[in-house]
Amino acid sequence: MKIRTRAERLHPGAGAVTAMRPAQNTAEGIQLAGPEAATEKGGYTMKKAIVIYRSKTGFSQQYAQWLAEELHCKVLPFRERKKENLEEYDVIILTGGLYAGQMAGLNWLKKQLPSLRGKRIAAVAVGCAPTGFPGQPESMNTLFGGTPEIQGFYCQGGLDYEHMGAADRAMMAALRAVLKRQEGKQEMLEGISRSFDGTSREYLVPVIRWAAQA
Repeated sequence: MKIRTRAERLHPGAGAVTAMRPAQNTAEGIQLAGPEAATEKGGYTMKKAIVIYRSKTGFSQQYAQWLAEELHCKVLPFRERKKENLEEYDVIILTGGLYAGQMAGLNWLKKQLPSLRGKRIAAVAVGCAPTGFPGQPESMNTLFGGTPEIQGFYCQGGLDYEHMGAADRAMMAALRAVLKRQEGKQEMLEGISRSFDGTSREYLVPVIRWAAQA
């Protein structure tokens, strides 16, 4: 799979960004077109929401931008999180990369819970494995099982070796070395040996549905 450039992923009108347009019909059977369409179907009004992303190579940022488009809300990079008073928002969503079983930004979000009682809070973990990968339920339970206040989701991101930091490239090299020594891991090894973009706007359908219940 050919990886899109950072500009193509993150900026409308740059190269192959047809996926940036809201999907009208999905396999889930709902229309992804923001709160106006949802109002026609369910009679609700979207409350004030914000999406915060912590992204190294752009995949979590892409999902955050798609969410902001669908929910018609503010999107904010993690480094600017202190500029906002989260208590002013009804719906708070964090997107962040999944690295070695840990989600970027999640510990910070958990620390905010005492001041966010009564808010609807979600975290979208973005990893390179396909949605529904073996062990996903256990991984999600490890991340979110102890914090029922946070609704956890998973979306496939990808790998971008060109923009990956030295430490992450070293970690991926070590993982490839381990997989080479294991039988039956050839497909997984091939999958992480090159850059690819596995993002899809439709993976956000459950997140949008959840936010619509606010």
